[in-house]
Amino acid sequence: MKYIAKMMLAALASVALAVPAYAWDWSASGSMSTTFNSTSTVTGTGASAVASGGFGSDAGAITLSSSHKSGDKSATLSYKLDWDGNLDEVWAASGSTKVGNWTASSSIDYNNANTGGQSGADTPALTLTDGSATIKMGSAGHLGSGRKASAGNVSGKVSMLGGGSGGYDYDIGAVVDSFQGVSYGASLSPTMSYTDAYGQQSSGSICGAIGDEDGLSSGYSATSFGANVAADVGAAIGFTFCSGSTASVYDNVSGSTSATTMGLGVQLDMGDMKPFFTYGSVSATGSETEATKAVTGTELGLTYALGGGDSVVFNYSMATHSDANNSAGETGMELEWGTKVGPASLSVGYGSTTITNADSVATAGAEGYAMTDIEVKMAYGW
Repeated sequence: MKYIAKMMLAALASVALAVPAYAWDWSASGSMSTTFNSTSTVTGTGASAVASGGFGSDAGAITLSSSHKSGDKSATLSYKLDWDGNLDEVWAASGSTKVGNWTASSSIDYNNANTGGQSGADTPALTLTDGSATIKMGSAGHLGSGRKASAGNVSGKVSMLGGGSGGYDYDIGAVVDSFQGVSYGASLSPTMSYTDAYGQQSSGSICGAIGDEDGLSSGYSATSFGANVAADVGAAIGFTFCSGSTASVYDNVSGSTSATTMGLGVQLDMGDMKPFFTYGSVSATGSETEATKAVTGTELGLTYALGGGDSVVFNYSMATHSDANNSAGETGMELEWGTKVGPASLSVGYGSTTITNADSVATAGAEGYAMTDIEVKMAYGW
């Protein structure tokens, strides 16, 4: 009798779970790409060109997701399996609820990878908006980079990272990323909006991306303050400024770093042709060692729609890397044509990069470095 009762309870529980599950929409997706490259690289002055390349393919993420909406509440659950140097297994949940004029939203994700996975609790942000004002508190990308630019798949575009060590692994623009803080954004007019942000965290980087330059390898806090302005006044304009400093958490350590970064981007909409321009800069100085690291970059070009789904993108970029005494330069160029072949995308591009670094600035690559790359890429997602 007890066995029958348990079976009935199990059946009822299954029904109770299954009925609301019908209100959830489920989906599965994946992607892949296959390429052919022909690359020639000169590693430095006096070195011979080395050819490399050939065919290759790369698998994207496998994603299972489900979403549900009931009145003013919505929720999404996803599971993603991906490889980026190690196998990532990420569970993510997001939700939003509206009460009165205000909507609250947040998201959580955990990486269940065996190596390089989650090492602690997730640190999400809470977003509140009434449609005109938006408040974010927590770890978030409070400020965008201000970048207005497009690039192809082929190698050639330079970044704030450079070819050396210790650069900033970001596209040209303001060097910013997620940081713990609070931000407030609102509209100034129907075509202009702004965001102010303040961050203070017991560990981390200035503006979420600029590390310490004064030898504080661990045990330092960071404060940040920044602002972003976005406008569409015949041209799409983005501007970001952020600055801050680090401080040791130990009483007997006085070193610190001050840093500033900014980005300005402009894109014109001229119908089929869309020219763009982006400028970015970042500088950081240690108070004790007086070590200085600075990078400036410029990116300009255009996208051109040829019709029938075909398009061309041209991107010219250059960056200057400086320390306390010297500077080095990098230039890059990309030209790529893209089209659709049924459900797949096809692109053919040419890119090149050159470096001048006679004084061996650490954040730039070697003097005389030169690279050219021809790439054909097909991609498909389902």
